[in-house]
Amino acid sequence: MVDLRIRCQVDLVRVMKTKFLLLSVLAVSAGACTHSDELQGSTERYRNEPVNELMARLGPASNTSSATDGSLWVWSTGESLTGSSLTCALRVRVADDQRVTATEWAGNAGACQRLSQQLQGQY
Repeated sequence: MVDLRIRCQVDLVRVMKTKFLLLSVLAVSAGACTHSDELQGSTERYRNEPVNELMARLGPASNTSSATDGSLWVWSTGESLTGSSLTCALRVRVADDQRVTATEWAGNAGACQRLSQQLQGQY
């Protein structure tokens, strides 16, 4: 009887750990989606605006390259001073008339927060 009770307790602990892990993954996933939407929202106001407005907030782009429909400008973060490998890149498509046509965020949401805050004038 004691052995059965111990087995039931062990099984209960396993089930609880599994549920906790599942809920943790769901919470992180939901947070990432929300955060991604917020990041994308921070660049929407720059659509159809001169790319110089982004440069005024973020400084010079980390990289620029030619594309068939204009150019691609990228602002990116590298590894932090603490050695963290969390990175972020803001990719901006710019038309031949130097106006922003599309934006895309890539990387860690936490690392992207700094660029997003700069766009909103918080730094």
